[in-house]
Amino acid sequence: MKLVTGGSGVIGRALVQKLLKNGENVRVYDLAPPPIKNSNIEFVRGDIKDPKKVMEACKSVDTVFHLAGKMPQARLDEKGFWEINVGGTVNIAKACVKNNVKRILFASTIEVYGPQKIMKPLKEDDKKVYTGHYSRNKMECEKLLLNYQKKYGLKATFLRIPMVLGPGFYHEKSTLGIFLFIRYGLPIPVPFADIPVCYVSSSDLADAFLLAEKIPSAVGEAFNITASDYPRAKQFFERLVKSVNSKSRIIIPPRGFVESALKLFKRISNMLFKTITPSELMDFILYGGAYSCEKAKKILGYSPKKSVVDAWRECYLWFFSQDINKQMDILLRQRV
Repeated sequence: MKLVTGGSGVIGRALVQKLLKNGENVRVYDLAPPPIKNSNIEFVRGDIKDPKKVMEACKSVDTVFHLAGKMPQARLDEKGFWEINVGGTVNIAKACVKNNVKRILFASTIEVYGPQKIMKPLKEDDKKVYTGHYSRNKMECEKLLLNYQKKYGLKATFLRIPMVLGPGFYHEKSTLGIFLFIRYGLPIPVPFADIPVCYVSSSDLADAFLLAEKIPSAVGEAFNITASDYPRAKQFFERLVKSVNSKSRIIIPPRGFVESALKLFKRISNMLFKTITPSELMDFILYGGAYSCEKAKKILGYSPKKSVVDAWRECYLWFFSQDINKQMDILLRQRV
């Protein structure tokens, strides 16, 4: 039995589908039921903060894929993030030890590297800058699980991931806003044309989790999991627009205007905008991101099938395949 915490989310649904395809029985632990209906799925409704429910969810399990947590878009305070992201991971780790679970795969984040000027794609041992409570929580969880590995033999692996795109995507409203611009042929403002962009498809990420589970040398290691390309922003959006036959054109605002606007948005984002990118992530607009997945390719045999354009295109097509009421629900009502 495989346990997937947060198994109803964007990553979770892709991972559950692949586990089922491999003939596995899957237990999903989440607050929402999984969108996939299958007799080999057992759904356990529960909060990651509830140690008793977590303990029950880990019974008769050989591997835990720990995806549950709160992202920066949730806009919690420091205590709120810690209770879910770190406290929830403590609950999972204790339940694994109690139930003799030997393997845990943890969804970490490339945000541990923070926004920084990138001369070449960042590797796992490169400087950590962090963005805020969320990224610091993720690194604390990595260290916590390594400690459990040392003390109790709980074999842990960490996948550091950028924004994940695929069916079920809802949490980054600015990205959904870009979808609408593209759909209706509106101009796409690209603040800095030459910064690298980095994403991953939920399908490729699910493959990476499955590979990491099976490879003994992955134990105790962290891996960047991304698409294999990181095009420049203007090039990326030009390719994306073309791939979906949109009439949108790319516009490059003056740099000084963008920098001034960014400062203003950062100042007021927490007061007025509750559904767009949190202020601590906005500096990525200045620097972009590029992260080497060569370690994952070498050790895990990871081979991403989808480019960053493919990942966006798949998510874009999925979103507009929903009826208009569902689209509005995703845009306006679903919260992280």
